[in-house]
Amino acid sequence: MRSCLSILIGILTILSCSKEHESEPIVVCSINSESFYNNEEASLSIKTQSWVIDKNDTSGFIHLNLVGVIVGDSAIIKTDCDSKIVESEIKFDSGWEFQKVISIYPSISSLPKGDFNKKFTIIIYSENDTLNVALESCLLRF
Repeated sequence: MRSCLSILIGILTILSCSKEHESEPIVVCSINSESFYNNEEASLSIKTQSWVIDKNDTSGFIHLNLVGVIVGDSAIIKTDCDSKIVESEIKFDSGWEFQKVISIYPSISSLPKGDFNKKFTIIIYSENDTLNVALESCLLRF
């Protein structure tokens, strides 16, 4: 499983933001690793943040693939789709590592025109601390 994940991440990294012509949508992009800390009790280290977007006649989709390490008791990711807040639990193993794929399916009428960034928040809870991390995608276009 980890080998398949490593290969997928490698392919996504190689293809990262490979479509640069203005009239073509950005299909895949990645953001380098980032780390966030709060009072040393809760932390987030994102190793990979990859975005894949596409659309058809009735809707579009945005897939976010996150791989990283969380130190805390529990964690959630919040994003919005068609003005609705979507929350999803992030499960991590005993080594604090996680992989999370979030899929967002906005209706065709709400697809952004032109370039846009997608925002989301990761919230990590620990016994005495809460870490809120606001993140933003690389430049995307449908």
